[in-house]
Amino acid sequence: WDGEGLPPIGVPIESKHKGATPEWANPDFHETTIVAMGKQIAIFTHPGSDLETVGRIEDYDFRPIRSEEDRAVEAMLEELAPSMKTDGVQVVCRALYRAGYRKQEVE
Repeated sequence: WDGEGLPPIGVPIESKHKGATPEWANPDFHETTIVAMGKQIAIFTHPGSDLETVGRIEDYDFRPIRSEEDRAVEAMLEELAPSMKTDGVQVVCRALYRAGYRKQEVE
């Protein structure tokens, strides 16, 4: 699944509830799998759990599971001022990652 349209049933994806707050639920994207989908609702499962969650499709954002490269680029962009988060800068961050540049831990 490339992120266009609704995700297929049975494929691990990332989802987040658009209205979630830290007090109520995880406001970030997290891994899930859609096990059933109707016209208005979806049933989700989460890794390592048999628990099923039901939600209105329109209340969720879906995306493919990000690669290590995607997570590294996102982390780089988080360090920048909002005005610098352009498509061009994202291309540069991706090129740096592919060239082997990594964040060094300070001891």
